[in-house]
Amino acid sequence: MMNELLLLSLTAASLGFIHTALGPDHYLPFIVLSKARNWSVPKTMWITFISGVGHVGGSVVIGIVGIALGISLNKLTFIEEFRGDMVALLLIAFGLIYSVYGFYKFPKIFRYKEIRQVLMSAILQEFIKAINRIGQAEG
Repeated sequence: MMNELLLLSLTAASLGFIHTALGPDHYLPFIVLSKARNWSVPKTMWITFISGVGHVGGSVVIGIVGIALGISLNKLTFIEEFRGDMVALLLIAFGLIYSVYGFYKFPKIFRYKEIRQVLMSAILQEFIKAINRIGQAEG
């Protein structure tokens, strides 16, 4: 157990050092502030340390929130049971509504009442067939 903890600590420290060394945005602001405000080296080190703790702490909090959201969303598996059917019905309903809108928005294209009735009848029949197919897929 002690070897694993030591290995984990060394890995975390190494990654933290590399992360800081490769990102000048992590240390240049402290150097600039230190020079501009005439801070002593211990004060600069202390402020840098406190900021690093805040940086790591913020990352840990974001990670915990992400894990909690993932766990809570994973419990919503009941949505997965009908998600596909719900999307299919929404797409069919959108097509039906858009077709009806087109018939009434552009009546010159569909001049004859009989043509509109036949098209509407065909669309409704296809809508009913699609709903029946979805119902059969569930059962």
